[in-house]
Amino acid sequence: MEIISAICEVHPQLRIANLYIRLSSPNTTLNAASVVDNSICLEDGANARMLLEFPVSIKLLDNYKFKPVIDGDYIHLRMPIGVPKGMKSGSENVEVLDLSALSTNTYKSQGKIFCPIIGKEYRLQCAECQSVLVDRVHFKRVLPLPRASWSEAASDWYCHLHAGEASHQKLVPRTTDCLYGSCYHALTASLLTKGSLESTGKESLCSKCQSSVGLMGDDLWNVWCHSIKWSVLEDNNQWKVAQDAATPLQAFYLTLYDALEEEKSFFGRKLAFRDGLGGGQNVLLWFVGDNGFTLDSGESVGGTELQLRRSGLHKVLYKSENSISKKIPSDVSEYQVSREMMESALAVLRNSSNQLPIGCRTAAGFSVGFLSLAS
Repeated sequence: MEIISAICEVHPQLRIANLYIRLSSPNTTLNAASVVDNSICLEDGANARMLLEFPVSIKLLDNYKFKPVIDGDYIHLRMPIGVPKGMKSGSENVEVLDLSALSTNTYKSQGKIFCPIIGKEYRLQCAECQSVLVDRVHFKRVLPLPRASWSEAASDWYCHLHAGEASHQKLVPRTTDCLYGSCYHALTASLLTKGSLESTGKESLCSKCQSSVGLMGDDLWNVWCHSIKWSVLEDNNQWKVAQDAATPLQAFYLTLYDALEEEKSFFGRKLAFRDGLGGGQNVLLWFVGDNGFTLDSGESVGGTELQLRRSGLHKVLYKSENSISKKIPSDVSEYQVSREMMESALAVLRNSSNQLPIGCRTAAGFSVGFLSLAS
C-alpha cells in the first residue's frame, strides 16, 4: 500500500484542518495512526508503515494516536487545531496542529500579459506553425483595456476620435495602437498579412495550420496570448523572440489574477468565464473558506513516505454550464476566454477533485476543486 497524493487545508479562523489522503489500494485495513517526529504515521494490517511528513513551519502535536477512517481508497482526517486554554473542543477528533505555529496565506498575482515597447518593430507569428500573421509593425500607443471587457464596454472608455474623423460607434484602434486585456491583444485587422487568416464566423484561424488564434470583428482582431509569438527587430536587423506564446492554462491564470486583483480579498468572489466564440460553455467559480492555506504533495510520485509542502492551492467551487441555457447572475463578474483556456482550467479542476473522497467532491450544487493562486 502506498500514498498516491495528499492535500491538507488549514483554516486558522475556523480552527480546523482537513487532510485528504489518497491510497493506492481501496478498503485497506489500518491500525491506529500516530504523530511521530512531525509526521503522521499510518500502519496497515501487515504492519507496513506509511509516513506523511509535514514541513517544519507546521508544528504537529507529538505522540497522539488515533484511528483513521477509510472511504474506498481515501482517508479524510478532520483535525481540530489546538484549542485555547480553558475551552473544550467539543470534538472527539484528535487535536493535531498547533495553532501558535500557523500563519495565514496571502494572495499574490503571478505574471502579466506581454506588452510591446513603443517605437520597437515587431512581428507576430502563429504559435503552432510559426507562419507570419503580422509582418512588421511599430506601436505609438500601448494601452490597457478595462477589466472584464472585450469590445462593447471598451467603446465607452476608449477615445475613437481619430484626427479629422467622425466618432466610431465601435472600438477601432489605429494601425499604431496595441490594446490589451488580461489574456488577449486587440489590434486593427488592417495590420494582418494578406491571406494569413481565415474566418469561420467570429473565429479566426491560421490559414496554414488551421489553429484558432482569436476572434475577428469588422475592423478589430482580438488575438489570444496563447496563440501567437512576438518577435522584435534588433539593431542588427535580425528578428529575436520577444515573447513565446503562453500555454492556454497560463493564459487562463492571467485572466484569473486580473479578476482577483480588483479586490484585496477574493474569498466569496464569484466569477464566470465564458467561451468567446459564443454558444459554448460557462465556467462558474466561487471562492470559499477563510484566509487559510494549503499543504500538498505537489509533483511527488507517491510511495510509503510523502512530504507535504506549503502550496498556493485554494479551494474553489466550480460548475460548467451551457452558456445559452444559463444566464449569468448579476452578482457574478464575467470574463471572455478561449475554448482552449476553459478546457485547460477544467482539466486542472477535475483532476484536483479526484484527489478528494467522493463524498467531499461536491457542495451546494457545485463541484469542489483547487486552483493555484499564490507564488
